[in-house]
Amino acid sequence: MTKSRFMRLAVSYCVRCIVICRMIGYMPVCNLLELTSAVLFGTAFWLGGKGEQTMKNSNIRKIVILGTLLAIEIVLSRFLSISTAIVKIGFAFVPVVTAAMLYGPVFAGCIAALGDFLGAILFPIGPYFPGFTLSAFIGGVIFGLILYNKEKTLLRIIAAAGLSLLVSSLILDTLWLYIITEDAALTALMPSRLIKFGIMLPIEVVVIKLLAMQKFVKFPLASEKK
Repeated sequence: MTKSRFMRLAVSYCVRCIVICRMIGYMPVCNLLELTSAVLFGTAFWLGGKGEQTMKNSNIRKIVILGTLLAIEIVLSRFLSISTAIVKIGFAFVPVVTAAMLYGPVFAGCIAALGDFLGAILFPIGPYFPGFTLSAFIGGVIFGLILYNKEKTLLRIIAAAGLSLLVSSLILDTLWLYIITEDAALTALMPSRLIKFGIMLPIEVVVIKLLAMQKFVKFPLASEKK
């Protein structure tokens, strides 16, 4: 059995489980299976479509890949991250960075913002606050502005990760938390926010560098278009 056939078979089983979950009204599992189906479908399309006519249509390919990255972002953010009331540590930045290196700042910002919005609607952790969606968008845009069509040097990766964390997480997210909590002082919020910054910066730098070095997906460079 080929990889693409296996992925398509997994999608079919997920669809059947979704129908059953909807019938019994168990929506959290249903929503998770829908996201899983999207990821599997995108992977199957990628694996099975190389060399086929459909893959020559760059728009279709882009839509499928971006949809898959969006689903992965939601899964990583909502189910595979460590969350507290004021700090979240995880790998939801990976699909955002991938979108940034593949398609640029606008698409990366949209993936981050949509991931935050849909994740908050489908799998709410607390009340939805639009400021965090804005922070996610700005963080994705920063990744795209620094990394898209450019050499992924260590210095550039450190700048992208550091600036994104500084603006979107340390400054904006802390501001939103201060507004939401009302009674909490900035001096009480900042220590945990600085700890998150110190933890996530080396993690993001290492992961982005490994992502840039992999050979499965070729990220575009401006020098190759000349």
